[in-house]
Amino acid sequence: MWYNANMLDFLERTFLRDVKKSHIAALDISTGGITALYAIKHETAAWRRSSQGYEILKIFKLPIDLIGAEVDKSSRASKILNDAILKIMKDIHAFNQHLDLAIINFSDPFFSEIKLEKIFRRKNPHEKIVFREADLILRSLGKDAVGISGLAPIGQTVLGYKINGYVVAEPEGYRGKSLEVSAAFTFINTALKEAVESSKDKFFPKAKIRYMSDSGIVRILLKQNADFSSGLIFALDGESTAVYWVAEENINHIALVSFGTKTVERRVAARLKVKNEEAESLISRFSEGVLENDFRQKVSVFLSEAIKELLENILAEFKKKQVLNSIPKKIAITGRAKSLVLFADFLKKEWKGVFGFEAEVGNIGIDTKRANEIFHPPSFIAHENGILMASLLGA
Repeated sequence: MWYNANMLDFLERTFLRDVKKSHIAALDISTGGITALYAIKHETAAWRRSSQGYEILKIFKLPIDLIGAEVDKSSRASKILNDAILKIMKDIHAFNQHLDLAIINFSDPFFSEIKLEKIFRRKNPHEKIVFREADLILRSLGKDAVGISGLAPIGQTVLGYKINGYVVAEPEGYRGKSLEVSAAFTFINTALKEAVESSKDKFFPKAKIRYMSDSGIVRILLKQNADFSSGLIFALDGESTAVYWVAEENINHIALVSFGTKTVERRVAARLKVKNEEAESLISRFSEGVLENDFRQKVSVFLSEAIKELLENILAEFKKKQVLNSIPKKIAITGRAKSLVLFADFLKKEWKGVFGFEAEVGNIGIDTKRANEIFHPPSFIAHENGILMASLLGA
């Protein structure tokens, strides 16, 4: 019997309404706070045709103050994070007690990444490579990475394969004398992982958990932006900025400076003699073009000073790494701030004064058209939710 599309949609809505529906919570743990969402992932034909894959039901925001606390050493920082993770899980549970998957993303410096590669000399080069060969190499690399880090592993990403020194997308089916696998392994502090999993188990014991990091987010964004093949990516966080050096297929985390969007807000607040919350509001209104003229010029000057200080911190890191002679002239910005476009404008303005040459500066994120096809409602699609959108796409 032949069915048309309308009849199939009717049958699905009638009989398969609750099939292929997942309840997901995504948490983004950063130096400025924890942002989370609760969403339903729809995989029915009706949703596939409209491409509205994720229905965002609720956003949760919990600021945290880590000023003066060393995030990798301080027991105070650990307690702040542990309490915040427990609180956000409790809030999600109060909203909805059903959860199938928790996606947890960590910003720098809450994670570390180790890249390793290994070459396997094959005894029978004329036989076709099978999946098990590459998988055994990857497992061996994973054991090496765990031994190096001494931390809790949370994920791995295959960066590439080579057969006889030539890059291939997938090794299965090829023949060759050597098989090379390169991969990135992500780790976090063991106590932090235990805090996340105990909080999840307390409220959602049956839910699965999947970890991500900002390095992984950058890789997802690069896949979404194929035109950005080389340059620098600045991942602006609340209290830090991570710098990634992109060269064709290689993505290297080259620097982390203790200066982020919250730092900028404090600098502006101090100069204007207002509270940090008011400075955040002023910067947001400045970005939207609705700030009163009395404040506009002052905020512009103070923002320039703060962004210049951020760039000077990055310059100092580049000097340590001895890469000043090869700095790319293309820069893309991502992060968690509402005013990412504004930060890009000021970075471009101050760049030449610090580095001595002009740079092309812009933002990198999920394409708006594609985001509108995947996420609902449209109000969710905003710069400050870019990390959460990317984490859903990568899950």
